[in-house]
Amino acid sequence: MSVDRDFFVSFTGADRPWAAWLLAELDAAGYSSVSQLRDFVAGSNFITEMQRAARRARRTLGVLSPHALRAPFVWQEWAQRLAGDPTGEQRALLLVRIQPCEPEGLLGPVVYVDLVDLDEASARARLREELAAAVRGKRMPAEAARFPGGAPAGGVADLQRPRFPTALPPVWNVPYRRNPAFTGREQLLAELADQLELGAATAVTQALQGGGGVGKTALAVEYAYRHRAEFDAVWWVRAEEPATLVGDLAGLAVALRLAEAGQADQQVAVLAVRRWLDGHDRWLLVLDNAQAPDAGTGLDAPLARLVDLIPQVLHGQVLVTSRDASWEEHASLAELEVFTPEEAVGFLLVRSRIGDPATAGEIAELLGWLPLGLEQAGAYVRQTRLPLATYLDRLRQFPALTVARGRPRDRDPADTVATTWQVSMERVRPIPGAVALLEVCAFLGPEEIPRDLFNQALDPMPEELAVLAGDPFALDEAVAGLHRFGLVKADEQTLTVHRLVQQVVRDDLDAEQERRAWARRVVDLLRRAFPADPDEPSAWPRCDQLLAHVLAATDNARAEGVAGQTSASLLTDAGVYLRARAGLPLAQTVLEQAVEIREAALGAGHPDVALTLTYLGTVLRRRGEPDSARQVLERALAIRERALGPDHPDVAMTLTHLGTALRDVGDLSGGQAVLERALAIREAALGAGHPDVALTLTYFGTVLRRRGEPDSARQVLERALAINKAVYGPQDPRLAVTMAHLGHTFRELGDLTQARAAHERALAIRQGVYHGQHPEVAFALRDLGRTLRDAGDLAEARSHVERALGIFEATYGPEHPETASSLDHLAAVLHDQGNLRGARTLLERALAIYEARLGADHWLTARSLSNLATILADQGDLQGARPLHERALAIRQVRLGPDHPDTAWSLSNLAGVLRAQGDLQGARTLHERTLTIRETRLGADHPDTVRSRERLAAVVAALDK
Repeated sequence: MSVDRDFFVSFTGADRPWAAWLLAELDAAGYSSVSQLRDFVAGSNFITEMQRAARRARRTLGVLSPHALRAPFVWQEWAQRLAGDPTGEQRALLLVRIQPCEPEGLLGPVVYVDLVDLDEASARARLREELAAAVRGKRMPAEAARFPGGAPAGGVADLQRPRFPTALPPVWNVPYRRNPAFTGREQLLAELADQLELGAATAVTQALQGGGGVGKTALAVEYAYRHRAEFDAVWWVRAEEPATLVGDLAGLAVALRLAEAGQADQQVAVLAVRRWLDGHDRWLLVLDNAQAPDAGTGLDAPLARLVDLIPQVLHGQVLVTSRDASWEEHASLAELEVFTPEEAVGFLLVRSRIGDPATAGEIAELLGWLPLGLEQAGAYVRQTRLPLATYLDRLRQFPALTVARGRPRDRDPADTVATTWQVSMERVRPIPGAVALLEVCAFLGPEEIPRDLFNQALDPMPEELAVLAGDPFALDEAVAGLHRFGLVKADEQTLTVHRLVQQVVRDDLDAEQERRAWARRVVDLLRRAFPADPDEPSAWPRCDQLLAHVLAATDNARAEGVAGQTSASLLTDAGVYLRARAGLPLAQTVLEQAVEIREAALGAGHPDVALTLTYLGTVLRRRGEPDSARQVLERALAIRERALGPDHPDVAMTLTHLGTALRDVGDLSGGQAVLERALAIREAALGAGHPDVALTLTYFGTVLRRRGEPDSARQVLERALAINKAVYGPQDPRLAVTMAHLGHTFRELGDLTQARAAHERALAIRQGVYHGQHPEVAFALRDLGRTLRDAGDLAEARSHVERALGIFEATYGPEHPETASSLDHLAAVLHDQGNLRGARTLLERALAIYEARLGADHWLTARSLSNLATILADQGDLQGARPLHERALAIRQVRLGPDHPDTAWSLSNLAGVLRAQGDLQGARTLHERTLTIRETRLGADHPDTVRSRERLAAVVAALDK
């Protein structure tokens, strides 16, 4: 075989990005090359091709790294080259070192090209110089390489070249810089790298498990930086709390520029991220400080548990850091111990930049070899320029706390690092307000604490905080001092405090009474900062910023036994905010906590308990649990009536929501009575034009419509719409709610033009407020889809209803009644398009949901029964259709009344089956009843009435024959 190439590029799989870059540089420099990256094709024999490629090239360019030195086939390729050129005279083997390593044995004498720690420009320059020297056999004098024409030529970027292997991936959010003092853990890093090198076919989740402070996060950071060339996306997720977990995953949707990014409902964005991970490779997802695999995420199914966020089949890699060993059931688990004594001493010497190994060993022993403790000790020594011996003397003045070797999962690691924090706090104590600032942070969430939170005034104002609230320069100096001594991280807007520091600070407070006082103050601080109307979209950014801190502060207050009325009020507002953002599972949790706190602090019969119960009832109703909502709201109503009297506006508030819950459980007459009472109270107490009156009118209108009184419903809803327009203006979401119900009413009255206009307006408002994937948008899409179907625009109707179904499944879950309703309406469109099989499948699923969630005798269950029976009849299964129609009719007669328009639908549908079965007299009887109901309730000219008249006439004509 002829030799027709300058270089054969030899590498191991872990160094593939470097090989690609080197290959591109060889091409750019004018050298010919051969490589498996581009010259081997499917169907060829790999071993044969490798041998042929090596023979075709004059020289082998080897990518030298620790991975390559461990790869037997690479050794074989390089040894063959050395065998043909043992003295190196022909420079047959040219090694390019890309990572720190020292070749031994046969490779030891080979002079390599060293690119370690060079940037791309420097690496390119050195590589080209060394390639030219190797080919020529000597170096060109530096002066001979100068461009004689004056100014140097400008470089031209080659957009087709591979990314330089040390550059960061295009999607990257690792929040920490690479630690230059990172020491040890090489075996574990190599094991993780080996798992990566196995490839996507056998990829598994990797979990780093160990007690707090053993260096799990540091190891994950080093792994991300060391292997960044293998990934196109590296994303860090703070997994310790649902708020940060979901927020960070939603942030990945933004970084990936997914269509669902930035939506008000974060579940949609997280689902989109998981779909992206399912379909892409070359990504690394780090779940840092994760709780147990089955810990709640604050999201609905299918993302309710932490482990649900991880794709079942990995095309990238997931790295979890956690204290919980139960990850072993879901991941390849690596248990992190504390440092060995040798690693600990080496780390502290590098971090402190002081050469005193004996004293470093004593310090490391006192700190229990804990990496976090050693990091903080090194930082303190370096910042204060103390000798290690002085630091050791100070450390001995405090109780020596060590960490047990092994698996310290059940131990609080804060005890080990407490001595370090105490020394640091001594240094900041003279700075006015610094310690007080840290003590406030100790009762908040650890991440992204807003700096402006400390501008809030308390009454009474503690002396320690007064200096911060009254003097912005004092706040700046306090933050600077804490940052200087490693107690906080800070940027322009926020502070971050390590959770172990928080624990130490709380434990270090002088007495239990002092700790309780700070817990109360922090809750009060947040209460003043949290928006007063969390339902308003304009308040959502601030609510989102404070939510994690509200949850942490109230948890701390409960743990200290001081969670009182302020905590309950804060949790109630947080629940209202979460309800508005469709975070219903977490909303229910925090509202239940608020109820518990208020009952303990105020008594079970206090009006404030009833307020929180009322909000809880609205959340339960939206979660598809109307009967539970009814019970909670009835309890709230009883409290308010006893405490406030039967005609108080707060009683009317609870009555309004109770009426809606009764509507949802199918008790329309009870719902109407309750709403009529609420309306009377609000009109008398607040005036006829008050927005609360409009809310009650809106719900009252929906009940009237569902009771088969569309004209009365229209009058009520038009009045509500006028109030909302006058109070809120034309773009408010409350206006959209009323307009949507008015659209339904126009549709039932047969006015499709006005119905469509109303639904289009409601959709526009909701999309402007909530963006694309909020349940309120889904309601508007489905409503418009129903009207489009009635107008005959089946393609657009299907598109709208399918979008609505997707949103409801993502936000409320696959078993929610609103999901069932969307399935029902989509089935109607498919039926009209002639897809009877598809429609039947959807209706069977909807019916199962209704029966399970609402009961076998609910009016919505009757709707699905009726629709499914119609499909069966159209498929020719009259025997299967008839009992379903009869069952639907029985439910509607009982739940809606014998003269309800929906009852008329069941009568008409059943009449159609009877006629098809040959029972013309039975069909005539039912059609006559149907016509009577429709003429009375809808009018003689309504399209449904006209249709009934025509069907009755056809049956009569058939009988006359």
